Amino acid sequence: MRRMTPVNLSRAECLARASEYEWLADHSQTAEGVAYDFDQARLWRSRALVAPPQVENPRSPTKAGASPTPQWGTKSRQSPATARRSGSIRIMPRLTRTVREVMIVMARRIKALVTRLRRNLSGCRLPPVSRPIVIESAPVPADGRILYFSRDHAAFGFLSHFHPSPITLDNDHWVTVEHFYQAQKSDHPDYRAAIRAAETPGLAKRLAAQPMAPGRSAQQSWFRKNSVMPRPDWHDVKLEIMRRADLAKFSQNPDLAALLLATGDAELIEDSPSEPFWGTGPDGQGFNWAGRVIMEVRDQLRRTEDSTGFPNGSADFRASYN
Repeated sequence: MRRMTPVNLSRAECLARASEYEWLADHSQTAEGVAYDFDQARLWRSRALVAPPQVENPRSPTKAGASPTPQWGTKSRQSPATARRSGSIRIMPRLTRTVREVMIVMARRIKALVTRLRRNLSGCRLPPVSRPIVIESAPVPADGRILYFSRDHAAFGFLSHFHPSPITLDNDHWVTVEHFYQAQKSDHPDYRAAIRAAETPGLAKRLAAQPMAPGRSAQQSWFRKNSVMPRPDWHDVKLEIMRRADLAKFSQNPDLAALLLATGDAELIEDSPSEPFWGTGPDGQGFNWAGRVIMEVRDQLRRTEDSTGFPNGSADFRASYN
């Protein structure tokens, strides 16, 4: 296999490192978001619990002129500092502070890893994607489930929308499925130019964030910075857009199609805790639409598979995504 310069990496190695970088970058954002959420939780909990409610003893009636028992949501005369010293907000567990500190340390370490990976990837020069590449498929886990976002990412990261997989749709070229998908949120030429210029799919996702998204997720939003709203029917059409993108990804990249078909009948699951629609969500009960769409594509590839093991190039098949 041809070697790259100047870092002497093969295409497969470059793709593996790029996929690892994107996974770490995504987890870095998640860690920062969790730390931010803990900050907000502590703030609001301290405001609400400065004066916790007390059960009034019916045998001890309130004396004349005494102030009534404070209720939830009412302001107390007791300052937060006094409340902390008196122990009236002991209900706020110390675990919250500990977890927040751990998440901050985790985010810093991940950022350091991302910086090192970006430095290693700076010299990668990938050969043309049309050149056939043979990659060995990994065995399916014993439980018959492929959790490609986290647990099985090392072997099945190619299933991710962040994986480098150039596609052509509507006569436009995109470096990843994520770039194409996020670009469809608006037909504004400046917006699409910004998404196309994004160096990573993670950046494309952050640029495409909803302008009113909570927390830090909207800080880099192109819509927020330019006072433009995404298309109003986005939530109605996004699933079909992803179906087209995934079909194009595995139809136009035969090496990825072969890896997908090698997964057999395994259940494909995006075990992302931050994606209740595309992944499994924080409670593991998400819709997993990302995995379900890829399984749909796998079934379609099987139906159009020719004797060589690759999807046939019939006009009808290609018309389904062009």
